[in-house]
Formats: sequence, structure tokens, C-alpha cells
Amino acid sequence: MRVAVQRDSKKTEQLSNLAHIVPMPGRKMSIQVGDKAHLKPIIAAIQASPGLNLQPIQDAQDPLKLTLPIPSQTKETRDRAIAEANSLCEMAITGIRATRAVMHKKLRNMELKKLARPDDLKKAHKEMEKVVEKGIENAKTTTQTQCTLIRNA
Repeated sequence: MRVAVQRDSKKTEQLSNLAHIVPMPGRKMSIQVGDKAHLKPIIAAIQASPGLNLQPIQDAQDPLKLTLPIPSQTKETRDRAIAEANSLCEMAITGIRATRAVMHKKLRNMELKKLARPDDLKKAHKEMEKVVEKGIENAKTTTQTQCTLIRNA
């Protein structure tokens, strides 16, 4: 999460650079702010985070400590997470296929210029196809596993 330290500045810092974040038992997180000047910008950044709907609670004994209750997932948040995972999977598969196309062009160029033996080119082409299929299968399997975990959470 990015935090705008100065009010009128566009420069932002990572939350982890400004505060120490520790998971707590249950559905809570503890945020120990290092500097009092960063307290309000951190609270504002957490409250303004899109789609999270988080409200930090300031500790009465330690004013630099924030407790952040994490709400349980709803069907809507699970559906959004699954849609995002599927979108990222499609992007990964598109990237793998684009890389395959680049490699195919290189192999074809080597074939036309006779820079390698035909047997070596066929072997390289088969190896490339194996790697591409394995990568696509890995992306799909990982996405399906994560989507199952999200549904069952």
C-alpha cells in the first residue's frame, strides 16, 4: 500500500517503510507507526484503499499503534478475487504464447539462413512446444488450485 507522506506532494512511500506490520491472532493486524507525523497519512491511506473498506483503530495506551480488523470474505469479494486470478492467468498464457511466437520466428530465421541442421531445428522446435505446453498447464493448474482455495475459504 502506498502512503502520501506530505499532503500536497505526489511522492508516496510504501507502508512497510513507514510502519511495522504484524499479523495478530484472529482476523486482525497490528501496525506500529515509526513517526507521529506519519500517523494521519497512514490512516488516510488505509481508509482510502479501494475495495478494502478498512477502518484502523488507534490504541488508547500507545498512540502510534493501530489495530486493523480484517473483515471476513463475502461472496462478492471471493468472486472478485477469482475473476482477478482468471484474468492474471490469461495474461500469463498470452505472455507464454507471445514468447513462443518470438522463439518460433528465431527458429524459422535460422532455418531460412541455414544456420543449423534441420534435425537440430526440429528438436529445438519440439522442446520449445514442450516448454510452452508445460508453462500453460502450470498456469492453469495453479489458477484452478487458488480459485478452489478462495471458494472454500
